[in-house]
Amino acid sequence: MHHIVLDGDALDLALDLALEIEASGNAVDLEREQAAMASLLGLARDEDVCLWVHPHTVTDRLSRLSETSSGGSVGTGQVAAKLAALLETVRLLPAPGVHLLQILHTESPAPLLDLIRLGAREYLEEFILVGLQEREVHSGDSHPSHMTTATPRMMTPADCHGLVAAELESLADASQPSGTVPFVDLKTQQMGIYPVLEANIFQVLKSCKFILGPEVQELEQRLAESTGVEHVISCSSGTEALALALMAYDIGPGDAVFTTPFSFIATAEVICLRGATPIFVDIDPRTFNLDPDRLDAAVNALVNGKGGHPLPSGAAGLKPKAVITVDLFGLPADHDRINAIAAKHGLVVIEDAAQSFGGQAHGRQACALGDVGCTSFFPAKPLGGYGEGGACFTNDAAVAELMRSIRVHGQGTSRYEHARLGTNARLDSLQAAVLLAKMDVFPLELERREELAARYSRLLEPCALEPPLVPEGFRSAWAQYSLLAKDAAHRDACRQALTDHGIPSVIYYPIPLHLQRVFQPLGYAPDALPVCEAASRRIFSLPMHPYLQPRTQERIARILCDIAPR
Repeated sequence: MHHIVLDGDALDLALDLALEIEASGNAVDLEREQAAMASLLGLARDEDVCLWVHPHTVTDRLSRLSETSSGGSVGTGQVAAKLAALLETVRLLPAPGVHLLQILHTESPAPLLDLIRLGAREYLEEFILVGLQEREVHSGDSHPSHMTTATPRMMTPADCHGLVAAELESLADASQPSGTVPFVDLKTQQMGIYPVLEANIFQVLKSCKFILGPEVQELEQRLAESTGVEHVISCSSGTEALALALMAYDIGPGDAVFTTPFSFIATAEVICLRGATPIFVDIDPRTFNLDPDRLDAAVNALVNGKGGHPLPSGAAGLKPKAVITVDLFGLPADHDRINAIAAKHGLVVIEDAAQSFGGQAHGRQACALGDVGCTSFFPAKPLGGYGEGGACFTNDAAVAELMRSIRVHGQGTSRYEHARLGTNARLDSLQAAVLLAKMDVFPLELERREELAARYSRLLEPCALEPPLVPEGFRSAWAQYSLLAKDAAHRDACRQALTDHGIPSVIYYPIPLHLQRVFQPLGYAPDALPVCEAASRRIFSLPMHPYLQPRTQERIARILCDIAPR
């Protein structure tokens, strides 16, 4: 990402363009710079370029215009409206008050310029400062030490455009490394929603209602509207969401809970922490989700010794109580079939939708596909906060009331009256404030994820790699884009080629749960669940987030097709 920070003169050029005022004064030079500014604005709308302006620069310009606009052709109101429109393309730098205090305690001949530089340096790793005067930005000895290193040189719009355009052209060549590619790009997302984030967080700080405050209530309401579920109970993590569901159904010692071995450990961990026993069921080889046919076989094997499905040691006498499905990588499991099997055997269905918020199955939203849905707001999830968080979803009012009680130490009719044993699983208001800001852009981000997944699949057609499958009637939230290599050696070669070009990849999951050391007492032997074990030797995931650039995908595809042609 190229970050370009505009000073006051550069902002004036951009504003003149918005007001359709032709450059005048230094004739050719100013016309040239205005044309370059127009080109930079165009790049910011279409390319991997981000323009920034400091809020104090905007207010300084408005103040100057209000002093000089009497009798002028352009009124202050019109200028303010054009500035507001311009700020849909040019982003506002964060402007904490401490920066202003730091500048005021220095002897700066250009305090506004130094304030711009300080704001940019604090928030952006690299940036180009653009104005009409090519000069060094002041960094006197009296400045704080973090302001005196690597002082940027100001560039004119024309010089900046020439530099950025040349770099973008070179990036089009996928053989040229262009720095490390983030696996998940939370910073770019944050840059686009920062003003809303700042406003939401400020409201929490102002109210001092940090736990289960009004932001939490608003979030729960919006989540319910988004999924079509009647009751949403937010909580402190996706793991706690699963725990709340198990506790609400009183699942514990002597109970069996069927689940997939191809998931993060939290899915099975919460079962064991409740004293219940996980029974692992192998996966569908194409969707990586729990296989309904094998689920039926596993329940039959436990209940009547038939079905030919492996069971954990000591399974005799266990009572089949629930199934925890997992919507892996954002794709909902086949809940129509799973729910039918669960109903036949009297099982509760808990949907682990930690990765799939925003996904769909036959018109129904993820989190609404079982008796209780559970999601995670871990930062890397499709809808993620800036810390831990989660939520439970259900249409059962009684179960919802139990989960609300359990998340606050089993609270009963009043704060210090407790009806049952519970836990501390409340969501804090700051996380809700962040999630509310992200929900505003979530529908667009889902569309981008779908476009990116489709582009990956097209670009990788010439590769000897098996792409992910989304069955008809399903919509994935595309938390990950995961491929199957021919074998472990082939996967290692692909991943090494990506690493050599600064591109990360991740294996989800290298060791299936039934083979994890912590679950060895269950007695599952290697090859007991062959489909997930084979997948764990072949699978790897590519960078996937809504702000991934097409040119980066093209670069990734070229690298993989070179190392893994069909």
